[in-house]
Amino acid sequence: MSIVTRIFVIGAALLFAIPSVSKAGLVLTVDSTTSSSPGTGSLTVSVFNSGPAVVLGGFQYDLSVTDGVNFTAATTGSANYVYATNSAADTYLGGSIDALSLLPASSFTASDSPATGDGTIIDTGATFTLGLISFSVPSGIQGGTSIPVSIANILLFDGELNEITPDGSSDGSISTSLSTPEPGTFVLGAFAVFGTVAMRIRNRRARS
Repeated sequence: MSIVTRIFVIGAALLFAIPSVSKAGLVLTVDSTTSSSPGTGSLTVSVFNSGPAVVLGGFQYDLSVTDGVNFTAATTGSANYVYATNSAADTYLGGSIDALSLLPASSFTASDSPATGDGTIIDTGATFTLGLISFSVPSGIQGGTSIPVSIANILLFDGELNEITPDGSSDGSISTSLSTPEPGTFVLGAFAVFGTVAMRIRNRRARS
């Protein structure tokens, strides 16, 4: 089935709500990671199969985040990507899985399918990734804040583009830490402290 046909069928599934025809043990998980504020980082979305082997012929999901964080890129660059060397996003979109080209934004839709063939077999107990998601964290967020990264509206398709009902999903988070000051800041601070102490000692000796 050509990529054009796949895109058309997946689009029809979204528009006309094709009913699910099968259920598999596929569970999607969003990473939890850390970042400074301000700062940048990345996380991955992965799929784990707890059921019988299944062919994954296409996927789509929405990610959203709060607290002024923005997703900045979504690509096939994650390790063990489900369509490595055979991705429609790599072939036609330069590796971007940002389906509607909305990034940077606090929410977006990710999707991809194989460039050729029916898809990738996900064996029982196997894990693949479904994208490397980059983000930026603004300044002013207190260190130790846990910012939820939510996944929703998941669509999975088998090799014949029948919809697969996922067995579950787990949201992730971005935990913030305080930015480490530049070395120069430490040096200036040390001189300031030393100078203050020296001045106090000098004044005390002058009064003696």
